[in-house]
Parts: sequence; C-alpha cells; structure tokens
Amino acid sequence: MNGRDAASPAARPAPGAILNALRVTRSSARCISRFAVRAAVFLMVAAATLLAKGDRAEQTVAQEAAVGHVYALVSWEFSNFPDKWLHRIYTALPWSNTSGAARKADLDRYIKLVGELRTARGELERVSADSTRAGLDAAAKQAEVDRLVKERDRLRNSVEEYLESLLGGVVDRQGLGAGFLTWPPVDFRLDQPPHVLITSPRHRIEREDTVLIRPETAVANMERIENRLMEQHNLSALVEATGGLSTYPTVVPSSYDLLSLLEVAAHEWLHSHLFFHPLGQHYWDSGDMTRLNETLADMAGRELGGMVYEEITGKPAPEAGPPRDASATSPAKAGEFDFFSFMRETRQRADELLKAGDVEGAEGYMEGRRISLNSHGYAVRKINQAYFAFHGSYGESPSSVSPIAREIYELRTLSEGPGELVRTMRGISTYVQFREVLASMRAAAGGS
Repeated sequence: MNGRDAASPAARPAPGAILNALRVTRSSARCISRFAVRAAVFLMVAAATLLAKGDRAEQTVAQEAAVGHVYALVSWEFSNFPDKWLHRIYTALPWSNTSGAARKADLDRYIKLVGELRTARGELERVSADSTRAGLDAAAKQAEVDRLVKERDRLRNSVEEYLESLLGGVVDRQGLGAGFLTWPPVDFRLDQPPHVLITSPRHRIEREDTVLIRPETAVANMERIENRLMEQHNLSALVEATGGLSTYPTVVPSSYDLLSLLEVAAHEWLHSHLFFHPLGQHYWDSGDMTRLNETLADMAGRELGGMVYEEITGKPAPEAGPPRDASATSPAKAGEFDFFSFMRETRQRADELLKAGDVEGAEGYMEGRRISLNSHGYAVRKINQAYFAFHGSYGESPSSVSPIAREIYELRTLSEGPGELVRTMRGISTYVQFREVLASMRAAAGGS
C-alpha cells in the first residue's frame, strides 16, 4: 500500500504524519538527486555527439546524399530527456501516489496495447490496399490506430520508470554498478528508433559510413539515396531499420513484446555502460572491435533482460544455446527452409566473388538470392555489400563470418554470470587483447 496504513489522516498520530512527510521529502530528494546524475550523463553524451560531429570539416558523401532525411539526434535528446524527468520528479511528490502495483498494471495494459496496435495496423494496411474498402473503412481503422497510440503513449512514462527500476536492480545485483549507484543510470525511451544508412565499398564488404535516418522516410526516398551513392560515388548503400539506439536516454522500440523490449533495453544500456570503458571507447577502431561490442551487448543483454522478465512474469526466459558455427553451413531438414544457412551461404559466396574481382557478378548473385529468399515468405528489400557490412557487425548473425560470437560464448561459459562477463570484457581495447584474456581464462579453467 505504498507505506500507508488504512487509518484516516485524522486518526493517524502526529509523529507518524511527520515521519511520513520526512519519507516523502527524502524520496523527492533522492529523485532530484537521480535527476542530477542522469542530467550529467545526458550532457556528457550530448557533448560527445556534438564534438564527434564537429570533428568533421565537411559532410561525408553519405550525409550529403541523405540531406532532408537525417535524424535530428540532438533535438531528440533535448526534447525527450526533460519530459521524462519532469514526470519522474512529479511522481515523487506526495500527491502523486504512484505505487508499484499501479505501474505493474500500467505495464500489463501497455503490453496488451502493443498487440492490439499490431492487429489494428495490419487491418488498416489491408483496408488501404483494397480499393473496394477504401474511404470510410480506412478512416475508421486509422481512428482506431490513433486511439490506441494515444492510450499507449499516456502509459509510457509509468512503464519506463517501472522497467528501469527493475533492470537497474538486476544490473546492480550482477555487480555492474559503481558503488552506491548504477552507472550510467538505466534510462530509456519507448519510441520509434531511427533507420540507418550504411555504406560499403563495392569491391569488398566493409562498413564505411553510418548516418541516422528519420524512421518515417518513404521507401522511394531510401532508394533515391542509395542510388545516388551508387551512381555518383560507386558505393554500395542501404537504408535499414534499427532495433534500438544507444543515445541517452536510449531508444527502445515501442512495438516490441515484453521479453524483446527488456532484452533491447538491456542491450542498449550496456552500450551506454561501455561508453565509459575502453571496450566501448574503441567501438569504431575496427570491424572486430565493433563485433566485440555488439555481440557482448547481444549475449549479456539477453540474459539481463531475461532476468527482469522472470522477475515480472515468474516464467524463465528461453535459454540461448551456443552460436552456430560461423565457418560452416548445416543442411536444412527435408522440406524446411533454413534462413541462417541460406544467408551464411550467400555471404560466403558473395565474399568469394568479390575477392575474385567480380563485383557485378557478386551483386547479381546477391539480388538473385534476395528474390529466392522472398519466395519463402520473407520481405527483404535489398541484399548488397552494405547489407552484409551492417548485419555482419553482430557476431551471432548469419551475415557474420567472424568467430567472435563463439569466442564470447566460450568466455561466458568460463564466467559466473553475465555481470562477470561484462566486467571481464569492458577493459579490453583490442581484439588481440580479447584473445589473450580468453586464453588466460581457458588456462585457469584447465582448458586447451
């Protein structure tokens, strides 16, 4: 009952009222203190973003091609950070009476709304595509979508605060706090993450540039950007959706179910955490360092998010097995289509053609594979060098040909939990150093 008994205010002894007022005051002070800490983190991240942009004397070719569609990251930061924290301070005041039970009820309703919205949007798309049902039917379906979005967004602050507190508790118990507080504090926004424009040289698969793109950008404009970079700069380019963004607060898709939401929230928090350690600070040094960061965030994020999921639902999250071998494909069972093997084979063959200097042959092959993939019920808009450069950054992806996922998984088996895995890896600055750490832990465990 939020620390209150069933007695009326008049019947409560005066000392009790004074103590209760002091508790509220301390709660408000703690909230304001947390706000100050988060504000400090926010300003550091915003400053780092601005300084990173300021290091460039002129726009890159990718930024020039995307003019008019670039995601306003700094504006997003300044518009969302104060809104979240004004609400948080308000809920710490004595008249707000926000209980854990009320926030859990908000979460239950929020997750139900996510499912209802998915259904409503599907119905809207079907009606809009059917000329015989356009007009009033489409207007009614759009009105229902708008109503559900409005209700979902009304619950957003409460749901965020509830889940942030639970994830913060798990992070602390895993030994990832900084003394008396979680660093950085868990803080995320349920929103629509931006898309990303990736470029790669055509003669090899390698991420060259990354530009955030507004998520509402039409497919025709995506194609226009990609074609411009191909025709004018001989670059392979792709605009692709993202599953989250490690700003501060981080961005977590508002359309995800509970388990996926928690896993992404933990993944993006880990990026924020690693920002203050060598591993995160060397993210862009090489493809291997990017894969180390992303794969660690994937693996540890799944475990941390799963712990919160179990705390909320009482049901354990599904256990993730070891990553599939990056150097081999396994045949699918008769009559079954195996996306992982299909994409791994596609990546390997594309690499072979590019190494042989057959750029046009590789691009034709990838397009043929895209058509074949979509005949199995997928809806992939483009497979090219930029596609593999982006998805290959994640070690567990079939688009990756790196052994890093299996190496981090092995390190996880030698660690007591995800917290120890993160603590072991966050001080690493190079892939060579990572291999040395892995070899040392193998030796300590008696392995070869």
